Amino acid sequence: MDISTFIIVHQVLVCGGVRKAAEKLGKPVSSVSAALIRLQSNIAMPLTITSGNRILATLEGQRITTILSRAAELVRKIVKLSDDCDETSSHQSDDALQKRSAKLTISLPALQRFIVTSRCGSIRRAAMEIPMGQPQLTRQIKHIESEIGTVLLERSQNGISLTPQGAALLTIAEELDDIWLKMSQGSSDRFRRLHRTVRLGSVSPLSSGSRIARMSATLVAEWSRNRPQTPLFVSSGTAEELLHGLKNGHYDLALIDTDMVPKELPSCIISRSSLAIVGSSERIHVGQFDIPGLLSSGKLVLPSARNGLRQKTMQYLSDTLSKDMLGEISITEMDIIPVIANLVMDHDYITVLPQSALSDYSDQLDSLPLPPEYDMQLLLVSGATAASQSIFHRALSLLKM
Repeated sequence: MDISTFIIVHQVLVCGGVRKAAEKLGKPVSSVSAALIRLQSNIAMPLTITSGNRILATLEGQRITTILSRAAELVRKIVKLSDDCDETSSHQSDDALQKRSAKLTISLPALQRFIVTSRCGSIRRAAMEIPMGQPQLTRQIKHIESEIGTVLLERSQNGISLTPQGAALLTIAEELDDIWLKMSQGSSDRFRRLHRTVRLGSVSPLSSGSRIARMSATLVAEWSRNRPQTPLFVSSGTAEELLHGLKNGHYDLALIDTDMVPKELPSCIISRSSLAIVGSSERIHVGQFDIPGLLSSGKLVLPSARNGLRQKTMQYLSDTLSKDMLGEISITEMDIIPVIANLVMDHDYITVLPQSALSDYSDQLDSLPLPPEYDMQLLLVSGATAASQSIFHRALSLLKM
């Protein structure tokens, strides 16, 4: 990894976007994006998340921004070493200095070898200590000198000595090396953990008593008991997000509440749940005699179309309401389940939920069961790789224990 990566990634975090950083540094967007990916890969830690057109720093990214700021300052100091010998360039603008720094092609290993060489006082002894070929080490040091634009070492029969610029670079390089050790500390453990971790995605449980919550808890508990050396990491998302994550390898397997699964992804139905129209006791008591009127009352809240529950509900609405009523129906979209529950309990909305999720709200809500043909299925779905499919079969066996 080149030291210019510190400059580039620091700008991405400060500017809040790859394109803005690329424009400021005068570099292609692809190069800036690659630098961000490279640093995240080297420290085995995500530094950013995407929100719309903007990149936001993760908590780790926020922590590292301060460290990166110092690293970027040190890289700029390296570029300015040539200015000590060239008075015509000593007053260059900050923008110009930043752009020059972002173009350096000095790798961290090369800088570390310069430190070893400086301490050994001999290229031959340094090459033996590293170890690497003496001609290769000589070429790397000459490349550093060429990149900075100044002589760093004076060579003689007795070995090497540092020029003033070389001594200055040694001080900078040692601090930069310390910073990199702090940033990458634990990365080897994180790499091993990431390599072993099984990633399970799940649609968000509707309550602690829902089948999804119980299935997820059962799988985590059985997995930990049977495979303690292979961590299971669980994260939530919509059915659409989970299917996309299975396709691109972000997840190994997923619990999904839709039967619209691509053929290339192995899947198995692990439970079924009947659905019900849910609302206050008064609304349900009155509405049971006029279900179309109840559904078209204007106070219907449902998850977004990215959820399997919404797809099943829309199928029921299409079969129950006339075309005119279906066209006029007003739906409030909400993917946050506790908010849906509060809208129903406190603001007289109605919704459609699996009956298994109603245990937490049984004292406050009433329901009208839907016919069995609208039952919602919960599927365990595998990723497309052979490794994911092996994990899929192990998970199935644990759920059936």
